[in-house]
Amino acid sequence: MDIYDATVKKSSPEEEKKLLDDYLKSLVTETERIDIRGIYSRSGSGREAIRFPIEDIYTPLKTHRPRLGADNAECFAEERDSFVERVPLTELLSQYNRLLIVGEPGGGKTTFLKLIACVLAKDALGKGEPARNIHLGLSLDEAVPIPIFFRLASMADAMKDGCSDVGSGASWQWVGRAMDNVYSHTKSKMLQRLLDEGKCALLLDGLDEVADEILRNRIMDVVNSALSHWNKNLFIVSSRPFGYHDLANMEEMATAHIDSFGKDEIIEFLKRWIQALYPDEEERERTDYLPELQSAIIGSQPIKKLARNPVMLTCLCVVHWNERRLPEGKPDLLAAVLRWLLDAREETRKKRGYTNIFAEECFKALALAMTNHSEGKQVIVDLSWAANQLTLPFCDGLGVDDQNRVHREGITFLEKEMLDSGIVEKFGMGQVRFWHLNFQEHYAARSLVDRSDEEWWEIIRPRLWNPQWAEVLDHLAGCLAWTGQFRTNLLVERILSTATRGDLASLARSVGVLGRILRILDVYEYKPPTRLGCDDAQKQVLDIFEPKESALVPVEVRIAAAEALGQAGDHRFKPLDPEMLPIPGLPNVLLGKYPVTVIEYRHFIDNGGYEEPEYWGEYWGVKEENGWMEPEYWDDQAEYLNRPVTGVSWYEAVAYCSWLSSQTDRPFRLPKSEEWENAAVNLKGEYPWGKDEPTPELLNFRRNIGRPTPVGIYPYGAAPGGHLDMAGNVWEWIWDLYQSGGSRRVFRGGSWFNGARFCRSAIRGYNSPALRDFYVGFRLSRSVSLGT
Repeated sequence: MDIYDATVKKSSPEEEKKLLDDYLKSLVTETERIDIRGIYSRSGSGREAIRFPIEDIYTPLKTHRPRLGADNAECFAEERDSFVERVPLTELLSQYNRLLIVGEPGGGKTTFLKLIACVLAKDALGKGEPARNIHLGLSLDEAVPIPIFFRLASMADAMKDGCSDVGSGASWQWVGRAMDNVYSHTKSKMLQRLLDEGKCALLLDGLDEVADEILRNRIMDVVNSALSHWNKNLFIVSSRPFGYHDLANMEEMATAHIDSFGKDEIIEFLKRWIQALYPDEEERERTDYLPELQSAIIGSQPIKKLARNPVMLTCLCVVHWNERRLPEGKPDLLAAVLRWLLDAREETRKKRGYTNIFAEECFKALALAMTNHSEGKQVIVDLSWAANQLTLPFCDGLGVDDQNRVHREGITFLEKEMLDSGIVEKFGMGQVRFWHLNFQEHYAARSLVDRSDEEWWEIIRPRLWNPQWAEVLDHLAGCLAWTGQFRTNLLVERILSTATRGDLASLARSVGVLGRILRILDVYEYKPPTRLGCDDAQKQVLDIFEPKESALVPVEVRIAAAEALGQAGDHRFKPLDPEMLPIPGLPNVLLGKYPVTVIEYRHFIDNGGYEEPEYWGEYWGVKEENGWMEPEYWDDQAEYLNRPVTGVSWYEAVAYCSWLSSQTDRPFRLPKSEEWENAAVNLKGEYPWGKDEPTPELLNFRRNIGRPTPVGIYPYGAAPGGHLDMAGNVWEWIWDLYQSGGSRRVFRGGSWFNGARFCRSAIRGYNSPALRDFYVGFRLSRSVSLGT
């Protein structure tokens, strides 16, 4: 029998309308408010959690306009004056009906989908003035799509029994089974009929939450089948930055990577936050508190880094509201939020016979059991199974050692906590999950730290390179730092010990993981002792930039290792002595081996580059008029020192060349188009490396990474003279005007955003010299006398 039973008798129009209205009302109730966990009324009465209207608290997420299919000519500057745009995520809803949203943990993916569901549901009900044009950019001239919102983990749950059925031409039917689990069977059938009629917006959240790779692949088969079967509906799928590539490569699926919050978005969020905290009649309190909160968050660089993530920013606001001070590390921040959540229900918990310490031990035990599940990391589990994971806390904390009693009382404990703790919550029928995945990951790390050093390492070692465990590893590093340097040193030493002697790939993997750990530990002012051998490992891993050796290391491993080198200090770069190579056929000109990097450009900023008119010459007025004091997105870039600097206008690139010339007494400048092309052209083909079609091993273009990468990690993509990154990664400003008498300047080489045809050596782009975008950097050129 088919999973989807199309023979079910359809209700009368009146019954159908009532059923739909009931469904929409319940969806509005579920999504219309953001329950901010850990923040309570300061008046003291009731200490009730504040629930903010989602339309008021939602701060627009932004992205760079996504690609669609293999080669989207929209993003090429020769065909559009505006080049690539940074746009609100909502702007894409009217342009793409197949959208994959990729974002970091806590990046706002789920909130965005809830906003869509809420606004569409309200409009479909006719509640108030239609708002989908205001909040979602959707036209009022078209019918309201009926939103269907659920987590893909619930589909995985439905598919665990009967997975062999998946993969047939009707695998889309599993969507119906998942909706049966989330909604009633009757509502599910009604929604499926609306999907058949092309009247829905299907919002599928959390592809990454399906840990089992086989099951995740089957779910992608289901989504692909559903896209085909219900092709008249709007589809939106969200994922963390792993496990999504098969969907991203679908011909009709546009991919949008969520940008981190910049300073403007942080300030906008804080304004919305304060507005929600204080009603209009409390104008004075609002005016007094905003500068205090803004100063605390933006005034500290480590805290500002955390604030670029929406969930972390929310946590910062919660902690500051409660404590009027802020921790600087991610683990410290989550610990503070969870402490406030526990404290807020302490009296209620005591009446039930439990303490906060006991509750936290239960949460830690459950979090680690879910994360370390035999079938891979779980985010939703059966309540009965969850209760059985609480044996040790019940035994140690309450003296209960009978497993049947643990099971009964564990279920009761979790049911009560799901009602009001804000830490765990009910999901579907008889299931439980942590309110946010970050809560689960933090508590799992805390549980590991409580174990012996042999026990936590036995669990962590085989999962060091598992992206499902990356956040747990971040929190583990911070929690170990709380205990002192000894255990932190032990973590670093053990990570380095995983490298096999003489195996560059394993060394690169170890160095890559270590780089991530050291970024977390930087806030604790931790520096690995020399005896651990970090410096030696980082020097040895430089071989990933050599053609022969790099072939032994997968590109994603090379990227992670190179990022780690950038964090620790990439020995390839001397800011006042850039590596320059001759250009074939032009012996009197040298061209930079790499684009100018963040670490090199930082010296320009730190040494007064934006403050001295002499470096800018006739363009000083342009700089002053625009108020430039650093590149666009500088806070984002400053963490990745060996990536190419971006967000610089043509004027800033020229000023940098002038500054470097004054520091070195060598005549640096931007390359002329002829010089750049001579260096990039390979007589054997249209790309710098020759005729082979572009692949993720040859360059960073839009099919693989989704961001700039450290320079030089594609040695097989080198141009004939040894110049690297001449195709992909970032566009490069050229000295030349695009047309005589015009003002627009040329750039060359394509970028990580562009498709293959825009990375050919002969292609030219152009734009206003004032353009500052995340896709555009520059490379140095220098004339030399023959024989020198």
